[in-house]
Amino acid sequence: MQPAYCFCTKTRYNGSVKTCRTTQKRKGKIKLKKRLLSILLTAVLLLSAVPLGLVDTAYAAETVRSGACGDNVTWKLTRDGTLTISGKGATYDFLDENYNRNAPWSTDALRPTVKKVVVNKGVTYLGTCAFTNCTNLTSVSLPTGLQELGADVFMDCSKLTSVTIPSGVTSVSGDLFYGCTALQTVSLPDSLTVFGGCTFMNCTSLTSVRLPASARAVSWQMFRNCTKLTTVTIPRAVSVVGANAFNGCTALKTVNFGGNQADWKAM
Repeated sequence: MQPAYCFCTKTRYNGSVKTCRTTQKRKGKIKLKKRLLSILLTAVLLLSAVPLGLVDTAYAAETVRSGACGDNVTWKLTRDGTLTISGKGATYDFLDENYNRNAPWSTDALRPTVKKVVVNKGVTYLGTCAFTNCTNLTSVSLPTGLQELGADVFMDCSKLTSVTIPSGVTSVSGDLFYGCTALQTVSLPDSLTVFGGCTFMNCTSLTSVRLPASARAVSWQMFRNCTKLTTVTIPRAVSVVGANAFNGCTALKTVNFGGNQADWKAM
């Protein structure tokens, strides 16, 4: 049998032309597969070049739920547990006529996911029961320009360890930190004049409090059952100590009073 010529390559070889053509088709398929594999590898490399931090950040910033919480105030809860309140003026009070708490983020599904609260500048009032029983809340940021806090705002936020009330706040209603058993430090501005009752009741980790210079009274049951409280500083302007204000403060050793003995006796 005479050697055949391959008409596609013009080379002589032993075998049939048909076999040669089949071989060329196979080679073409192999080249196509290699090209597709190269494209896939390139895509993988490009994806892997995206910093994981950017992916994580985008995921964390994804909004879970949002809506209105005041006439001109809105809220947004992101997947990382940050509750942001923005706008101008007051939030609603979140307690209905039957004493049911109705903040939109206080549902059984959403409330446990709240870990951080950020209130943006422009909000002037945080309503009653705003963050009540947010038991996983650990961080709070309050803005300058805030003027008033309603009742029970941080009640039973049992993981909250520290809070700074900004300058400009003049009034806080009752039970503000009631049952915040992990609260260790709180900073109160000298603008703060009025305290509701039971402000720090059952704050069993609180060790020291300085009341602001403009405070006029130690409210009733203000520090009741603060079992680790050792030191309280009371300004001269205070003229009233409410009933049971220090009841159950078994570790209290020092009360620093800004006035004189006659002022103290006059209370």
